[in-house]
Amino acid sequence: MIKEVSCGAITFSKRKFRLTKVLLIKQKNSHYFTFPKGHQEQGETHEQTAIRELKEETNIDINIIEGFKDKNTYSPYQNCIKDVFYFCAEAKNINLEKQDAEIQKIGWYSIGIAALKLHYKKDKQMLKTAYKVFKNYKKTTK
Repeated sequence: MIKEVSCGAITFSKRKFRLTKVLLIKQKNSHYFTFPKGHQEQGETHEQTAIRELKEETNIDINIIEGFKDKNTYSPYQNCIKDVFYFCAEAKNINLEKQDAEIQKIGWYSIGIAALKLHYKKDKQMLKTAYKVFKNYKKTTK
């Protein structure tokens, strides 16, 4: 059995937006929107992987927010188990540049629109929980 590990972030921003927005991507090999993520490289922590992947896929620098780490486990193909670790993050910048090789579409979406665009129940649940963590973080850092 092959074991794969990927890491990503549910990334929020209020910079220059009236409402909080969340970053979603649609990969070229998918019909569904999700959160940016990618494979862990040898020697990286989960957090380091998430930070690197966000930068590579979207050109966004992030701060990981403590209090949220979720794991999604699935089988992308036969004889493979994949663990994807997600963190809650705040974007340091908002100007997106998509990685053309892997990403079909990228954007900042309101929480309500993002919940509609996300296909998988687990993604919707993670968005809801991470958004609560983000709101609490913003209250305590004002």
